[in-house]
Amino acid sequence: MDPISLALKSTVVLASAGLLSTLLRRHSAAARHLVWTIALLALPLLPGLALIVPELPVDSTPPAALLFSTTVTATAVPTIPTAARAYLPANSAPWRPALAQLWALGTALMLAHLAYALFALARLRRACPVLSHNPLILQSAPGSMPLTFGFLRPVILLPADADAWPADRRNQVILHELAHIRRHDFALQLLARVALALFWWQPLAWFAWRRLLAERETAADDLVLNEGVQPSLYAGHLLAVAAASQSSNFAIGMARTRPFESRLQAILSPVTNRNAPNRLAVTLGLLATVAALTPLAALRAQGPVPALLAQAAQEYREHRSASALLLYRQALPLLGHEPAAAPALLALGVDALHRKSYDEAYLLFDRLPLADPKMSTRARLWQGLTLEFKGDFVGAEPLFQQAITQANAPTNDLITALDLYVRFLTRLPDRTPDVNRYNAQVAALRQSTRRSPPSTSSTAVRIGGDVLAPKLLAKVEPLYSEEARTAKLSGTAVLSIEVDASGNPQNMNVLRSPGLGLDAEAVAAVAQWRFQPGTKNGTPVAVLATIEVNFRLL
Repeated sequence: MDPISLALKSTVVLASAGLLSTLLRRHSAAARHLVWTIALLALPLLPGLALIVPELPVDSTPPAALLFSTTVTATAVPTIPTAARAYLPANSAPWRPALAQLWALGTALMLAHLAYALFALARLRRACPVLSHNPLILQSAPGSMPLTFGFLRPVILLPADADAWPADRRNQVILHELAHIRRHDFALQLLARVALALFWWQPLAWFAWRRLLAERETAADDLVLNEGVQPSLYAGHLLAVAAASQSSNFAIGMARTRPFESRLQAILSPVTNRNAPNRLAVTLGLLATVAALTPLAALRAQGPVPALLAQAAQEYREHRSASALLLYRQALPLLGHEPAAAPALLALGVDALHRKSYDEAYLLFDRLPLADPKMSTRARLWQGLTLEFKGDFVGAEPLFQQAITQANAPTNDLITALDLYVRFLTRLPDRTPDVNRYNAQVAALRQSTRRSPPSTSSTAVRIGGDVLAPKLLAKVEPLYSEEARTAKLSGTAVLSIEVDASGNPQNMNVLRSPGLGLDAEAVAAVAQWRFQPGTKNGTPVAVLATIEVNFRLL
């Protein structure tokens, strides 16, 4: 998930928790502790959305007779002037790798600190003598903070000088620690700390952590007071323990939380709500969180990105201009690994390959599957082409083979990958048998994937007999796609069209594609052709026909 999007979404979650906690100020501390716990634990769940788009089958109706054929030629020289390319920044987001490394470093340091704290608690548990087995109470050093920790068999630590305490103070301290055990506070605190380690860069996460600790202690105080303990007496014992004790490490200490004054006020206030949420309330809270988190996680960063992408796509499609690439570069840092980043990565990678910036192109193509897993085949194919043009034939061949293996056979992607692999093999010595074998495989695949037009309208008829063919009046030459030009790919696009009674092409379908965007260029050009309509017995009628567009590089 994009860091900017994750920051915004985590801010929404934590700000919503803060608002809800404020609304619950007259409810119990346990209710507010539940809110902050759920908010922190929800943060790692945000980056978890995946979209799956099923493919549609094609039909096998016999094709119509060939009507027109045209040939498009182009050179391998890029259509964007080199002078214009000089104004493009080399890297769209140089700060991203450094940001990811900083994020990982901060998380690693916090998790290492947490692991050390747990290790220290384990050593402390082994070193302390046992005072009681039910509950399990251990004796720690004099002046240490009373605390509890552990999962399956939690323990309570009392300082050695607790023997000199009044009996009611000792009992109330044990009640407080048992309240934490009953509420599973140590496990919840550990999970929340891991979430904080992942979101250490989020200021609101630290605020949520502090509020969680404060509400945790107040909630434990409420359970003690619900046992009938006198609030003023309990507050006095709490002050005495706080004054005589040293702070603990990661364990849950009785008198550690700050601000201490607000906690004492909650203890002494006669109107404080001390009723903890029941299981139904907790379950409903969790379900409400999931219901709210799911659409939030599915959101994508908005703002200027859609407009930038739309403008870039139009510029790139119509003019192949440097301004289109610049727009893509502006949008790419905001998209991260979102699916919408795939066209930008592809266009910028192709441009880098034009400029012979092979390392930049390789890295851009390497990001393609992260944005759109369905483009894994194309990514490996382009990486293979990049190394081929760089002269690294040894590194290129495994990438071509990966592209062929990953392609869903039989598809145009597989045929394109095989075509380019065959061309690559012709550059290698003693590979003629492989070239012949793969050429035969391509021919068989073309035959098996030969597509035909879907069922036509009731008025469209085939040419022949008393049906005369349309005549071409005006033709727009197709453009050579930048992808195909860069890959030095030639081939033939076969289209099925209906020429209506007004001479306009309608219902165009691609029967055969050479790949790498050439079929789209053919469709865009033929859509602008104009015909003298076909006739039946002298009357204009809609006619079904086939058009070939041959793409050749000079």
